Amino acid sequence: MEVLLIAGPASVALDRARMLANFSTGKTGVVLAETLRKHRHHITFWYGTGATYPLPTGLHSSERFQTIHDLEKLLQKTDLGKFGGILLPAALPDYDLASAHDMAGNKLSRDKWPGHLEGVRLELKPAPRVLNKIRLILLLYHQMFRLYCQMFLQQAQASRQM
Repeated sequence: MEVLLIAGPASVALDRARMLANFSTGKTGVVLAETLRKHRHHITFWYGTGATYPLPTGLHSSERFQTIHDLEKLLQKTDLGKFGGILLPAALPDYDLASAHDMAGNKLSRDKWPGHLEGVRLELKPAPRVLNKIRLILLLYHQMFRLYCQMFLQQAQASRQM
């Protein structure tokens, strides 16, 4: 079976130099990948760049991601329908930056913030829910497959009646 395994941490950028990150060694994903390989499954392994657990010999990451937005881009360009299973033992962020202001209330850009600020106020919003997007994509694949099967059965029945 072809399995997509997404492991390790993801972050969200605050500015060009700072981020909010979830900590994850990536060990759970590596152990899962090794177990699946031993049972002769083909693994497509995406690994967060912040993961600290070393990849064993023979296990390679086909894609790396740092931010939740990087992961979203990978999902958009990948045909998820080819996978018999998708495992997501990744540490994904719950929040994303909505806005940042200095202590005087001035909005800060996403460029690198000055280091001399007296403080920064962050407003956070919910981060994209990658798992929900995967579920939606797989649901659409399932519905398309059902429609295809129905059309195939109708054509088969029509050809038998001729």
